[in-house]
Amino acid sequence: MTPMKPPASLQPYFEGTLSLDQLARRWSISHKAVRELLASQQLDFVLIADRIRIPLEEVLRYERNHPVDDPDPTNDD
Repeated sequence: MTPMKPPASLQPYFEGTLSLDQLARRWSISHKAVRELLASQQLDFVLIADRIRIPLEEVLRYERNHPVDDPDPTNDD
C-alpha cells in the first residue's frame, strides 16, 4: 500500500475569511456570541473543509450596519 500524501495547506482557501476565534477577538465577544449571530442568520458563513469561516465582506457589512459605540464614554472627540 502506498503512503498517503500529507494534507495540503488550507490557508489559501481561508483567505478573505475569518475563523470564529478571529471574529470573537476582533469584536471582543465570546465564541458563543459569534455562534448566536450565525444561528440567527445575522451573519452569513461558509464551510471550508468542514470549518466555519465568515467572509470578510460579511464582517464589514455587519460592522457598517451595527456601529460599535465609543468604548470610552468620557471621550468628547
